[in-house]
Amino acid sequence: MPRNLSKTLTLIFRFLFSLTILGAVLYRINWNEMAEVISKGDYRFLFLSFVLYLLAVFLQGVRWHIFLKSDNGYWPFWKIQSINFISFFHELYTPAKLGSDAYRIISFRGHKNIHHVATSLFALRLQGLIVNICAGCIGLFILMDMGEWKISVLFGYCFLVLLACVVAKKVLSDIVIQQEVSNVSKGLREKIRLHLIKTAKAFDQILGRSSVLITSSLTAFVFVGVAILIYGCTGTAFQMKILFVDYLFVVPVLLLTAMIPITIHGRGVTELLALYFWQGPDATQEQIVLMCLAVYVLLVVQGLLGGLLWVVLRTTVWYHSLTVENFSKSCE
Repeated sequence: MPRNLSKTLTLIFRFLFSLTILGAVLYRINWNEMAEVISKGDYRFLFLSFVLYLLAVFLQGVRWHIFLKSDNGYWPFWKIQSINFISFFHELYTPAKLGSDAYRIISFRGHKNIHHVATSLFALRLQGLIVNICAGCIGLFILMDMGEWKISVLFGYCFLVLLACVVAKKVLSDIVIQQEVSNVSKGLREKIRLHLIKTAKAFDQILGRSSVLITSSLTAFVFVGVAILIYGCTGTAFQMKILFVDYLFVVPVLLLTAMIPITIHGRGVTELLALYFWQGPDATQEQIVLMCLAVYVLLVVQGLLGGLLWVVLRTTVWYHSLTVENFSKSCE
């Protein structure tokens, strides 16, 4: 099957899957109550949520910059921030053609250390997954009275995550050693071998520096905290009376849901899970669904701003002065 056709069919499946679940959720909505919730909304909190969302995007750019700087190369901070900000436009509006990570990589096409760029993005995703799981567990232990043993369980879980990182670093280091001493092959196998070596070395640069892991991990936890505040402010805008502690566990779960590759940014499944965890006397299904959709609208608006920034920067001297050639020369 041609690659473009396969990507198109996958996108159609994801769209239909999300639409089916979201349609089932919306089918149960009382639209009169939904209209009443909208009319009584405090949109000052929605504006605050949008400001917090922009902060979250900025923090992701900070984390990416931390990973990129692990090779001691020249990675201009605001150049990285602009590429990161614009990438969400391609994630939202060109998912079958490009996507956010693909745009980030293409932005450095021709760079002598392109493997480091790709590896930094993989590390960004992997760290985000681990931090979300950790944050969700912390929120669960705070939310539930599970006895004195819950602290030991938390430390045990964190130890397993740390052990997994150490094992991953060891495995990647072994790959580098094994590949470097192996016999040189020809053709495609040789190209694959060289790509594996460069990728493994890039992982070793990132995982081998404790300062990079500590700083980026702390930034990632702040990112999750900002995401919790975004949902909290949006829920407050629609008169939800959920306690802050109830957001601590659920929001990381919703963030993980957005990573599911069979949906469109977690749509449908996110609303379904939010209803499962939050629906009750403190929040109606109309308020919860409206909150989830409002948070997604924030993402859509930021994507549009990213597209606008993309168009504007393509015409500026400053943006083009930070070319791939300048990056490469500075890394030599």
